[in-house]
Amino acid sequence: MKLEILFSGIGGQGVITAGETICEAANKTGLNVTFVPFYGQEKRGGRTMCNIVLSDKMESPIISEANLMLIFDERSLKEYQDLMAEDGILIMSDMIDME
Repeated sequence: MKLEILFSGIGGQGVITAGETICEAANKTGLNVTFVPFYGQEKRGGRTMCNIVLSDKMESPIISEANLMLIFDERSLKEYQDLMAEDGILIMSDMIDME
């Protein structure tokens, strides 16, 4: 079993906190967890993203095809939509304008 997750948004929206929460819960169930956070240069308002890989064995922390994406802003959607697995799940903020 391997699940690749990508969360992305703007600093201050809870991207890293959400990722850490998922990792902590998965670790408590006995899964192997890799967590790679990325921060923009600014603390708040800069680009924030995290890659999470959950697996029953040790895996690379690099996301090849995200099974689950949580996207908080339009720029993140444009930047990372190509990493979505064909049968992946995309969850977006209602603040994203799809027109």
